[in-house]
This record gives sequence, structure tokens and C-alpha cells, in this order.
Amino acid sequence: MNSIKFIASLLILTLAIISCDDSSDDNNAVVIQEEFVFDSDGNGCSSFLVYETNDKFHSLHISGNRDELGISTTPKTFALPLNQLNVVVNQFDGEIGNYYCDDVIGDEGTIINTYIPNSGTAEIVITQDSISVYEWEVIYEVSVTLKDLIFVVDDTIVTIDNKIFENVRVGWFPG
Repeated sequence: MNSIKFIASLLILTLAIISCDDSSDDNNAVVIQEEFVFDSDGNGCSSFLVYETNDKFHSLHISGNRDELGISTTPKTFALPLNQLNVVVNQFDGEIGNYYCDDVIGDEGTIINTYIPNSGTAEIVITQDSISVYEWEVIYEVSVTLKDLIFVVDDTIVTIDNKIFENVRVGWFPG
């Protein structure tokens, strides 16, 4: 009888030690870093460039060529990463300035890190086409929905679960 109690006690002690193991690998913890939070409306320009900056000196930008991507008034979903569709988070050394959609030299920040998602999707749809049509540009509005973006930042998995840019005016070129 004592041997059964001893074995049961040993089994309970072993289970308690195993269940309290605090040696989990935090290197692959899924987190949402403050620097990867983008919660404003966003801006745009060029053939197709949509971006947003935050106060942590980071920017999220999506760019590509409208014709090469075949975007239209019908929503189109792209698996990321994709060479024709540039989706990145840039980290700047300080003030971002007018890095995007500006042709003035010297008023922009310097990128010190670029993070490309390992996976995720981007849905793009033209919400209003041909607002203005010129020989060199077609101004239109586009909505972009990014879902389940997964980045690896310093051995940590960082996610952007769902980011929506609605009716951003693009198609115009600075200058």
C-alpha cells in the first residue's frame, strides 16, 4: 500500500513540476508591437501607393502598378509576399517627414529597417475610377484590406491582424 502512495505522490509531483515549467521559448511569441499599430485613415499617390505613418517612427505602405496588378472595381485578393505588390513596414531614424508622395528633396526621414510580411493577404478594389483623367495620370480611389500579416522582427513574430484603408485617393504624381 505504501508503494502505491509513494508512486502516486511521485507521479503527482512529476506532473506538477512539468506543468509549472517556465522555460517556454519567448523567441517566437506572437505579439502586436506598439510600433506596428496603425490606426488612422492613410494617404496615397502614384500609380498605386497607400501608406500610413505612426508616432513611433514607423510606416506601413502598400504599392504597385495598377495595370500590372490588374486591380479594378472588382475586389482582388493577393497572397503575400508578392513581387508585384510591395507591402512593408519601414522604421525611420526619427521624424518621417514627407517621405511619401513628395518631390521636395531633404524633407524626409531615413529608413533604418524594412520589414516584409512572411505571409498574409491584401484585398484591393477600386472604389471610384477615373475621378480625373489626364495624359500622364488617372486619379482614382482605392480600398485596401490587409489581413493576417505576419512579420519576424528580431526573432519575434509580430502581427497586423486587420488593417483597412478606405477610399484613398491615388493615381496622382507629386510635382
